[in-house]
Amino acid sequence: MAKPKFNLNAADITLRIHNADTLALVNELAVKLGNRSAVLNEALDIGVPIMYARIFGKAGNPESAPAPAYSPSVGREMKELRRVIDDLFIEMAIQETMIAGLFNATVAQLDGEAVNAETLRDGSLCDLPELVSGLKEDLIGMTKRSDS
Repeated sequence: MAKPKFNLNAADITLRIHNADTLALVNELAVKLGNRSAVLNEALDIGVPIMYARIFGKAGNPESAPAPAYSPSVGREMKELRRVIDDLFIEMAIQETMIAGLFNATVAQLDGEAVNAETLRDGSLCDLPELVSGLKEDLIGMTKRSDS
């Protein structure tokens, strides 16, 4: 086996990126993660085992593989996901209220009751109908049981 032209134990290396698109992606990720080293180390952790498997046809030694480092970007992404989910729930609650109001106003009109703008504005027609409310509570109950 030929002797390599580089020090196998060196942790610091110089890297030249030839593809301008790849460099742009690295720079964009570096802005988010704080530096290029974090980006390149994470990319190596993801890509080297895949490349090793392609070249040698087997997985690398998982015991010698370094443990994945904590990435603060995951925490930020989870926080953003939570915010988006909260926004979604708020939007759905607003839609539910408005649709219930329209449904109740239509039913009242069909029953011959007077419906005016004030009853819509004050929210007195915005309660969910009993059937829908019961279905909603059943679905919430099923979701809670499946989570436990």
